[in-house]
Amino acid sequence: MLNAYADDIAAVLRDLFAILKAIDGAFLTIGRATALHLHPGKVQIIPLWKFDEATVREQIKAIVPRLAKAKIQASGKLLGIFIGPGADEQQWCGVAEEIRSRSRYLASLNLAWSGVAPLYRSHVASVTSHILQFAAPSRELLQIESNCLAVVTKTPSRAVPLAVLTRLKELGMASNFPSLSIMGEASTFRAMACSSAFPLMIAELARARKSRYCNLSPYLRWWTRGGVLGHMAKVKEHVEFVACTSPIENFGIQRWATKHLQDNIPMTTVDDCLAKRLSTLLKQDISAARAATVRARLLAAKALVPQCAVASMLRTVCNAWTTTGRFSGPTGLCPFGCGTLEGDRFSHFPCCSSLREMWGVACPGALNFINALSANTVTLTSTTMSSDEVVQAIIWTDVVGQCSNDARSNFPPRMVMGEFGRNMIIARLRFLGVQCDHTRYLIRNMRSLFLGV
Repeated sequence: MLNAYADDIAAVLRDLFAILKAIDGAFLTIGRATALHLHPGKVQIIPLWKFDEATVREQIKAIVPRLAKAKIQASGKLLGIFIGPGADEQQWCGVAEEIRSRSRYLASLNLAWSGVAPLYRSHVASVTSHILQFAAPSRELLQIESNCLAVVTKTPSRAVPLAVLTRLKELGMASNFPSLSIMGEASTFRAMACSSAFPLMIAELARARKSRYCNLSPYLRWWTRGGVLGHMAKVKEHVEFVACTSPIENFGIQRWATKHLQDNIPMTTVDDCLAKRLSTLLKQDISAARAATVRARLLAAKALVPQCAVASMLRTVCNAWTTTGRFSGPTGLCPFGCGTLEGDRFSHFPCCSSLREMWGVACPGALNFINALSANTVTLTSTTMSSDEVVQAIIWTDVVGQCSNDARSNFPPRMVMGEFGRNMIIARLRFLGVQCDHTRYLIRNMRSLFLGV
């Protein structure tokens, strides 16, 4: 079987040693006719049996001496992907460092989640798209994906679950982060459905297995199940099982597959993830039903607050602020100057006396709300909350979270207290007011005894 694309040529040989001399003669003829000569060092020979490299090389040297310099290995690269029984070990090595470096660059831009999500899709996840058409993401790649998402969102690793990041639209955000697993299956299904060669190769493989003249060893059976054909066959079966149908036409087939695979993950999975994070943060049992209420409140506030404030609330709900209390090791003093030992944790901030005093001066119109604050209020898990209270809680969470981050960005960390702290709070409120008309109106009411922001 001979395949060629541009200057890449691949051949599957029934008997390597019997036909090698004829192939070498063909390339010598082509070289004399076109002055395009075969480079022996770039030739890759992939034996489809358990082999000893030195033995195979000696046999090749005896038949075609110039091909003794060829690479003899369990896998080789063809058109950007590794093929052969040993492909899994090398498939993602070159991609891993590339997506890490691109993620670090995106993080350096200091963008909000709403800005970084589309760029992550186009500049980071897209690096894997070509290989994902033909191979499933490895366990190492999925771990790297988790680490890269933590880098671009600037949260602790795995603090915000992938199930949440891929369903941000259902939580009030404008765009989702892509999942490599879903993107990979969708692109594989599209490549399989648009390929005229796929059904022919599946049929040929089935014929060869039934033939009395062909012996597919257990080693090869394992490879054919895990190789490109086996992967495409498994994805085809899975996607059609999830969708309960086949696509009507090939146009937009990848989007069709992505939608069905995404919808196959129920929102209860997201609620379970949020409930687990909230239970850890609040040190009380939060049910999935209460987590669903939090999700509904966030979605209802979508048009009332800026996208960056929704992202800040999601950080709070997922316990993803980078306070010293969030990590193992000693917990620092409260960054707002109340002097509480081990106060650098988000669950302490709603009852921080220094923070309440600064908010009281900056927003005298919201004193009743500020003085009644609790950890349940700022995480939206309180039993009853009006829409204005939900918006105020989101604003409070964003301002406090960003101010505490700014305090820790200095070395040594600077206390956010007194006039300096009030000015930081007011500056963040002005930033939020510029982003959204409803937020600006509510902040003006919160600061009713002062000049309008």
